[in-house]
Amino acid sequence: MIGAITYDVSLTECKVSTIFAYFSIAYIVASIYYFIVTRSYGTPFKDALKKYPELLKIKQKSASKRAQAFYIGLLIGVSGLVLLRPFGTCWT
Repeated sequence: MIGAITYDVSLTECKVSTIFAYFSIAYIVASIYYFIVTRSYGTPFKDALKKYPELLKIKQKSASKRAQAFYIGLLIGVSGLVLLRPFGTCWT
């Protein structure tokens, strides 16, 4: 074949892409900053909902559904990582 390119998809060394590492650290720093700064913020929306208990119930039901969807996705992701072991023996 002329110009055939082959790729080895298995990891032979335990390396993480530098760009992903930088994005991960930036995300972690931003999250920590967010939690520190917003601790003193009020909750005007939640305070307004207290006047309308039926709306608060709707909001709580929606939040519960979204949390459940997130945790199911997290379980699927972790299960996939455990079964597929994309990093091979890097973590053993």
